Amino acid sequence: MRMPLKHYLLLIAVLGLLAACGGQTAPTAQPQPDNTQPYPTPAPQINQAYPGSETAVPAVEGGYPPPQATLTSIEGPTFTLQTPITASSTEVCGTGGPDVPIKLVNISRNADLLGQTVVDSQGSFCIPVQQPLPAGDSVGIMLGDITGTSFTAEQFLRSSTYIDMPQIGTIFAMASVN
Repeated sequence: MRMPLKHYLLLIAVLGLLAACGGQTAPTAQPQPDNTQPYPTPAPQINQAYPGSETAVPAVEGGYPPPQATLTSIEGPTFTLQTPITASSTEVCGTGGPDVPIKLVNISRNADLLGQTVVDSQGSFCIPVQQPLPAGDSVGIMLGDITGTSFTAEQFLRSSTYIDMPQIGTIFAMASVN
């Protein structure tokens, strides 16, 4: 009985592969590291997170130092809007921090500026509206231009009444237009 030529070629290829793989030895087990020693406590390091900050970070026994919370922010003043605000309103009034420059924006229309003013020393304001307000839109109060005032932006970063709106900014107070 004769084998076809393709069977001979297959047999030769298989024998060639076996011969090529036959010269290797099986891998030997590597020694395992000794895990009985605790991780070494790092030495105090100089904090270089901020240039010029050369304070030593103390090491804590058995590991790295815990994170330090250094959040110190001032609670901003509370603002309100008198409601209801209607589409026929000619002004929007409310209360806020005395002498704070503010602006009225249409939140529903990507913070389009509707008007601006400075809160009076008694904490009241009224912003005239030059165009009719679209019913169903939301309007809000934001920080105005504080250039030349004694205020800093950090004084208006947070309050329990503020709303941080993506792509718009911090809204101090808001209301819907009826």
